[in-house]
Amino acid sequence: MESLTQGVLLYKLALISRSSRFRSTSFFSSVTLGTLVAVKVFHEHVNMSNKEDARELQLLRRLEHSNIIRLLTIEKLPTSNKSVLVLEYCEGGSLHHMLDSPQYVYGLHEPEFIKVLTHVSAGIQYLRHENVIHRDIKPGNIMRYITDEGISIYKLTDFGAARKLDDSESFESLCGTEEYLHPAIYEKAVLRLPNSQSFNAKLDLWSLGVTFYHTATGQLPFQAFGGRSNRYKMFDIISQKESGVISGVQKSENGAIEWKSDLPETSPLTSGLKSIIIPLLAGLMEPNEGKMLTYDAMFRIIQNIGKKITITVFHYNRCDKLLIYTEPKTTFAGLKDEIASLTDIPSAEQILLIGGQLLERVVDPLAEVSTYPESLRKGEIYLFQREATEKHKLMKPKIPPFPSFPPYVNIDEDARLAHKCAAQGELIKRYVEHITNKELLLMNGLMCLRIYVESRLAETKICQDFMVQLMDECGYHYDALFQLARLLRNSIARNLGLHRDSHKMDGLSSDVSHPDIHSLDLVLKDTAIREVHAKARERIKDIQLYRDALKKKIGEIKNFASQHQDGCQKEDCLKKVKYHLSQISVIQSRFRRDRSVRSQMTAHDQNIHGFERSRLEGQCAKMKSILVNHCLNHLDNSFESRFHLCESLTKCLVRVNKIEKNINNVLNCQKLLTDKLLKQKTMCTTELLNWESGYRSYDTVGNIAPDHQYQTLNLPVAQPGQMDINIGGAKGGSAGPNLLSPDEQYAQHGLSPQVTDGFQSMSGDTMKLQEKLQALQDMLTTNSLLIRGLDETSLHSSGYLSRSSENRSDADEIG
Repeated sequence: MESLTQGVLLYKLALISRSSRFRSTSFFSSVTLGTLVAVKVFHEHVNMSNKEDARELQLLRRLEHSNIIRLLTIEKLPTSNKSVLVLEYCEGGSLHHMLDSPQYVYGLHEPEFIKVLTHVSAGIQYLRHENVIHRDIKPGNIMRYITDEGISIYKLTDFGAARKLDDSESFESLCGTEEYLHPAIYEKAVLRLPNSQSFNAKLDLWSLGVTFYHTATGQLPFQAFGGRSNRYKMFDIISQKESGVISGVQKSENGAIEWKSDLPETSPLTSGLKSIIIPLLAGLMEPNEGKMLTYDAMFRIIQNIGKKITITVFHYNRCDKLLIYTEPKTTFAGLKDEIASLTDIPSAEQILLIGGQLLERVVDPLAEVSTYPESLRKGEIYLFQREATEKHKLMKPKIPPFPSFPPYVNIDEDARLAHKCAAQGELIKRYVEHITNKELLLMNGLMCLRIYVESRLAETKICQDFMVQLMDECGYHYDALFQLARLLRNSIARNLGLHRDSHKMDGLSSDVSHPDIHSLDLVLKDTAIREVHAKARERIKDIQLYRDALKKKIGEIKNFASQHQDGCQKEDCLKKVKYHLSQISVIQSRFRRDRSVRSQMTAHDQNIHGFERSRLEGQCAKMKSILVNHCLNHLDNSFESRFHLCESLTKCLVRVNKIEKNINNVLNCQKLLTDKLLKQKTMCTTELLNWESGYRSYDTVGNIAPDHQYQTLNLPVAQPGQMDINIGGAKGGSAGPNLLSPDEQYAQHGLSPQVTDGFQSMSGDTMKLQEKLQALQDMLTTNSLLIRGLDETSLHSSGYLSRSSENRSDADEIG
């Protein structure tokens, strides 16, 4: 008890808050345990035997949750026998105290806001489980406990107005703080208008909505001009607001109410979180109880926010840093849909890059985002649109004006205005931080896109070189085919006794009517293969010219970007702003001290106070000048120039895609040539088989020879990987074992060994060539699918590159 008495003595020296039912809340250091605690001393008129006065004690005794202030013990003062509550001490003070500090005047930063949201929701959910309603939820009744590791935990406190209430029950007693009251309670408790309505537990939801809005923005959502002196207008605002509206402010006497369905621009929350929070706030601050969000729905939404995975994406075309909130099980396709909902860029039009690579090549497209590395989720992912045809104008941030000091010195008013200047300075510092970061992201994002385009262009070089190699091999094989077809024709002609026409055979004489020779003549006369092959080589030359022009253009972009890297980071704008803000904070602290000792200030102190006022105004003007006259203007210029370069790189990417498509088209053409080559080979093989099998034999004048004139051409069996040629037999039965060597058989039938050897080796080589073509075809098809959404330009001419003037002008544009 001695330690408690010491605590009360300290309370008299350090009063930190005031309560309507309790005399005060204070803190002391226990002499026995050395534990810092908070103390609540009841008023003298409070009778602890009264059920209503003892409500808080009864509730606190049985409430035990990490987000509820813990009751350590209950003591009695030895002198007056007053009851004293000993509670756990929250070093961070109340949420209201935080929001009043200059750093958070415009709302808590996003991670801290989510903590408040989830912690308060967890505390309320516990109270719901215990059938308790708080009835006075506001930032002043939410305390910030700081662990030994520096982690913030927010706890609900002050259960003086709380009571046990089931969902089916109602209450008529009036409690709470008027700015946070539901319209029905406000009408009865504040305006004292006759109202027989009873209230249920759902009315705490309105107070939660106002509290969360206050936490996100640093200001109350509903404000009448004149504050509490204009309560009837305040009631009109909160009772007449439409569904979906989350704020209404009257800025002048008898002025119109400005309704908003969005959070103010000065709120530090990102657009990704705002898209989730705004519907939540609208559902909580709903005058119509039937449309109001339920407790279970609120708990579900807030718990889901805490479970979501955040991924940082920089939207290059808008110069906007996005924080994507997505479900842990979302795949890459779902992530692109989330981005589309925030940016209006369809999934097919998105290019997501990280480290100069497509994001879908860095991660498994089927993997859940929860498996992505932390460095990737928090890293620099850049979003580009495939055709950056529209340049978005950068929106100027809302910069509230610095307050103007009156010509006369007023210690109280100066302290208030200095606090406002410090808050404005914190806002400007946040803007400059964002601008500096955006300039860095613009520079790095452009480099990331350039590296990606260069890598794609380098891949086309590899494909092109491989394609040239394949075309050379194809050319070799069909040259060999024509040579072998000629040898075969000559061999057949000699075997038929057409030696006398040998001089006509070289010229492919048309007066030979033998059908086999005629078929081979058609092969030898077919010039389509040579012509298409020649055109394909011309296309390759065009592709090379186009590649060179693109490479030169990308080099120019790289050089230009490297010469324009000056910005706020180089000028140390953020460092300058922080210095001016530190000076403003020093002056604010001095003014706060002057207010506490103004009765003791000398004339010299007052002169110094006046000098500090002038210096404060100068520091504020310098801060604003850095933001408005330098940072914002430089960001506009930087975005303008880099967007133009980004647009050029995007066009280069379109043209790289067209090169890939044209390589693919040439390969398709080459594949058709190979197919035709195989058909010609098959036809020649058929002629060879027909001849050696004796199914067709003609005399020298084209008449069918008697059966006994049929000749059999026995060839060796083809080895694996070679052309399959049957071994023929004599008419009327199978041939017996052929004991002659292949060379002897060829000589016997008038065929040179080179003819059959050529056909046998050509089959295996051609099939290998076809496999190589198919492998390259598959690789290019994969690349083509990744960029299918790109539109065609004049680069193609009937599916191929051409040397037309249209294409030349396009190439000139690149150069």
